[in-house]
Amino acid sequence: MNWDAIAAVAEITSALAVLATLLFLARQIQQSNRIGQGEAERVWLASWQEIVASTTADLETTQLYKQGLHSFSSLDDDQKAMFHTILVGMMDRGDALHRLHQQGLASTQLLDSIIDGICIGVIKTPGGAEWWAQVGPLFPGYAFFEERRSSSGVPLTDALTFLRVNGK
Repeated sequence: MNWDAIAAVAEITSALAVLATLLFLARQIQQSNRIGQGEAERVWLASWQEIVASTTADLETTQLYKQGLHSFSSLDDDQKAMFHTILVGMMDRGDALHRLHQQGLASTQLLDSIIDGICIGVIKTPGGAEWWAQVGPLFPGYAFFEERRSSSGVPLTDALTFLRVNGK
């Protein structure tokens, strides 16, 4: 074997090594992205749980939430402020989830279930719609929520009958 043949074998071996390294790095990046998505979803879900917990912290808050979903205008000013705080928390977290999804850090399944199932469900209730008409345009993600509201979701009180007030 002459030096030219040895050099050719060395070049082929080095090209294969570079290719193997690139394939390995691509796989590592893919795995890292999956881990990042999982972590982002975990952190977001913990944040969402805080809102759910605050809504059901005590019977009075739960009743206020139910009444607000039924009729925002029937609440007194203090109750409206509390209801507003709950819904702002939900919609802000929904908007954050939308941004995570845009960055590839949240799954479409999670986005659809939370946005269509809960956020849109809330603003499709009579009281949620009253509240949304007043404050919705102030949200950064207003256009996204409006698009989803017109194309999907059912009022949360239709889906979860236990949220109805006096069976209505």
